[in-house]
Amino acid sequence: MPTQSTPTTPHSVVLRLPYPPTVNHYYRPGKGGRRYLKKESIAYRAEVGNAILEQHGHIRTLTGRLDFVAYMTPPDRRKRDIDNLRKAIWDSLQHNNVFVNDSQIDDDRMKRLAPKSPGSILVILVEYADTLPWISP
Repeated sequence: MPTQSTPTTPHSVVLRLPYPPTVNHYYRPGKGGRRYLKKESIAYRAEVGNAILEQHGHIRTLTGRLDFVAYMTPPDRRKRDIDNLRKAIWDSLQHNNVFVNDSQIDDDRMKRLAPKSPGSILVILVEYADTLPWISP
């Protein structure tokens, strides 16, 4: 019998999130080489939590293996490194209990769309069992 932690059929969550701060602006240095979240990063986590509540109310925490797809709509035409956005998105989703840990993500794709203010990210998470039956040895 399947358990909640090992679903046999894919379960997906679709979220439209505010545009995140880059990892370059996510942390501030602390004493002894430690890093701390900046106020902007803490505020982003809260914005993500509000977006989840508005769009879905309570959602169950995804505990299986995940595919992550994100379509980013930047707020303007400035050059941006897509890779610098992942950490803020994943950290905020984990903080808001959408998934347990970003180590669950096995497939990670991001696509940049045309800029449109104020910017947003459309996130699609698909949860699978630990082993996909059609590709198992």
